[in-house]
Amino acid sequence: MKIKIVFLLLAMMMPQIAFGSDIGISLSYATPDIKIRNMPLEVRNVPIHPDDTYVSQKKAGPIEEKEYSSIGTIMFGPWIKKDIGKSRAGLRLNWIIYPGIEIADKELRNYTNAVGTEHRGHGAALTFVGIEKRGIFFTKTPVVDVLLNVTPEVFFEVNISNKKDNLQLGASVSYARLVADTGWDRFNSLETRELFTLAHIIPVSTYIKYNNYEFGVQVPIIFETSLGEKAKIETKTNFLIRFNY
Repeated sequence: MKIKIVFLLLAMMMPQIAFGSDIGISLSYATPDIKIRNMPLEVRNVPIHPDDTYVSQKKAGPIEEKEYSSIGTIMFGPWIKKDIGKSRAGLRLNWIIYPGIEIADKELRNYTNAVGTEHRGHGAALTFVGIEKRGIFFTKTPVVDVLLNVTPEVFFEVNISNKKDNLQLGASVSYARLVADTGWDRFNSLETRELFTLAHIIPVSTYIKYNNYEFGVQVPIIFETSLGEKAKIETKTNFLIRFNY
């Protein structure tokens, strides 16, 4: 909770530090960095959809797939930075436009009207579990989640060449929430039943910046929830690419 409050306050400070600062927007991509080894039963045990009471199979049964991996994250958003001698400090507000959701393959997903088979069954919903990266806030309303899926990032850069802004060494710290999204696939669209927070992630990055381009590595530091401890979460250092406008 304290982590979220700190980053929220930083986001609120953006307009206050804008005067006399450089501003712009950036687009970034981070490679996969999370793997779930044992998705807990309470997450995988998605019940039959309440509107499917007429189907012959009344018990859906838990989803069998236990291992899930993140598939990369795309972020877009504004930044503000201010010169401090030969270095600069700044704040970026990342909009996670591709949360990195991965859903189990079709043959491993669970059918509420024909469990363990390749047949959906008449009128029945297909259950699912996926993992996502979310920002500070989230709801179960897709449109709202798209708009609120933002998280702040603090960065610091130092010139390592004589020419200003030509070559710099940078470091940053951000925040993301690792979430398990569960629900049903009905009428070819996903309907969320419940969102489970598995961990709070603090990505720490170091990078080289050449003009408007950044290339670096990112180490995810995670703080697992009690449910996340059961999930056997594995992390790895990933690569980060960013273009600044």
